[in-house]
Amino acid sequence: MRTPTNNPVGTAAQSAVKAQFELLGWGVAPNPEHDLGTDHWVMARDDERVDIRRLVGVQVKAGETPFKRRVTVDGIVTGWWFYERDDRHFEYWSSHSIPHILALHEIKDGTTYWVHVTADKIQSTGKGCKIFVPASQKVDAENRGALMEVALSNSTLPEFQGSAWEEGEDVPAESALRYALMTPRLLAPHGNRTPTAISPAQAIALLVQMRVTTLERWQKIEPLLDHNKAGESTTGGGASTRRCGTRCSRPTSTRSERSMQRLQTRQAGRQPSQRWLPFDSKTRPCHARSPSLKLSISRTLVPWIGLGWKPTARASS
Repeated sequence: MRTPTNNPVGTAAQSAVKAQFELLGWGVAPNPEHDLGTDHWVMARDDERVDIRRLVGVQVKAGETPFKRRVTVDGIVTGWWFYERDDRHFEYWSSHSIPHILALHEIKDGTTYWVHVTADKIQSTGKGCKIFVPASQKVDAENRGALMEVALSNSTLPEFQGSAWEEGEDVPAESALRYALMTPRLLAPHGNRTPTAISPAQAIALLVQMRVTTLERWQKIEPLLDHNKAGESTTGGGASTRRCGTRCSRPTSTRSERSMQRLQTRQAGRQPSQRWLPFDSKTRPCHARSPSLKLSISRTLVPWIGLGWKPTARASS
């Protein structure tokens, strides 16, 4: 068995081009099994050998045929016209989502010339297509910048932009408390905004974020914690006989009142320096002075939420 005469030349040229890209610090993955017009997939890397997550397809041509149609100016070779009888390969290279270059490798001196295959560079000959490969573009360190431009030509690097959303807009009401405890940022109002009202879940989200001063500031604008309205929101404005569950036979109003009494009893038994003042506009809660004390605020706030605490609308100025 005898191999074709062009087989050793093509294989040697592909190996040589692979080595030249590797000398630039770029990664090369040969494509022998599924070659439809791409001999190598080249992974572009910058001067510090950092992979920029961009690929370049390389089709290697070697031998005498690719260099037959040379172009000279004043006796100096400026490039070569590469010709094919149909436009299938040119269409494949120019329309591919990954930029492709055509590399002409000179076996004698080991130089590789290349051109970025784009639709505007392809010319029809009536019987096929051709593209000009300049002699000034070589696979070497001097043309690293030009090769990098090819790698970045078809797409841009990802841009990370800030995210913005309306607090609690897409959070189901039945899951609001869970979101407030696990992902408070999705519920807590933005610090630069002054909301007209905040929900109990949003208040808990602020406490999880340790933003007690934010609640204090909004409390000065409009009292958010109204004991009377908290009771009314639970009882519906009067005594209710609605049962809270099969195990509880007391009316909801009585249960709320007893919870209030227990809370007031606990607060009354504390020292003045330890007593929690719920967002008093004149006295700053001493619990806001340390993270450990801030946690006690969240524990103390839970009974208020259980009483059906609802915020009031912001007073119009």
